[in-house]
Amino acid sequence: MKRRCLVLLAGGGWHNQMVRILERLSAEEFEFAYAYPVVGRDHSAATCAVPRPGPWFPIRYLGYTRPVRWQRMQTPVNLIRAVFDAVGILRKWRP
Repeated sequence: MKRRCLVLLAGGGWHNQMVRILERLSAEEFEFAYAYPVVGRDHSAATCAVPRPGPWFPIRYLGYTRPVRWQRMQTPVNLIRAVFDAVGILRKWRP
């Protein structure tokens, strides 16, 4: 039986490093699924190339790293939503 691996995708250098790690993991030993951040209606991380096939799950983006007006009030709300998204993914896919 294959072990399940849930991979969190993001853009930039983080994505490149994740792809290099995934290329070293055996497709015979692991089954992969991908969670990607969603910002509003932007699903750009869903188009990232990955070396192994698997289901894709959206998860709410917690917030920007740069100062944005009202961000301090929105971040706790986004965190709660993201936790519900993550729990839903874990219950559905069971990595």
